[in-house]
Amino acid sequence: MRKLLLALLCCMLCTAGMQAQTQLLLEDFSTATATTPPMGWVQNVITGDPLVDQWQFSKPGTRDLNAPLTSPAAIFDSDNFSNNSLAEDVALESPAFDASGQTIVNLTFDHFFNQFLNSGYNVEVFDGTSWVTVLSGTVSTANPASESIDISAQAAGVANARVR
Repeated sequence: MRKLLLALLCCMLCTAGMQAQTQLLLEDFSTATATTPPMGWVQNVITGDPLVDQWQFSKPGTRDLNAPLTSPAAIFDSDNFSNNSLAEDVALESPAFDASGQTIVNLTFDHFFNQFLNSGYNVEVFDGTSWVTVLSGTVSTANPASESIDISAQAAGVANARVR
């Protein structure tokens, strides 16, 4: 049985150099509703029940979201929605973004993870050919954690890069 609560407030892809940053993708999930992600985002049920194992975009149950997380946020909460003792692996995949003209690409986001039994999380980047893990974990975060990951090796120069 895998149980987890994972929440993302904002996903931002930026390039940086000697000039100002260029935002390639910015998402705060404010246009998402219930289980419908923002336009271009896709729920990919790798393992689990596609009817119940879904990312949610409103505060589930009685869960509290600590700052900087606020509702709406992207939340996968197997305790609240799919408490069926089966494994779940559900990816929330961004739309493709064009980083073909970039040499430096950073992914910045806030997240919260509550580990239970064998649960874990992965952050992956589509490098134009395959998904590459750039961050993974199995330890709970005490409060929302801010991450900034250099994904240049995976996304720079790629016309159809994605994150999940």
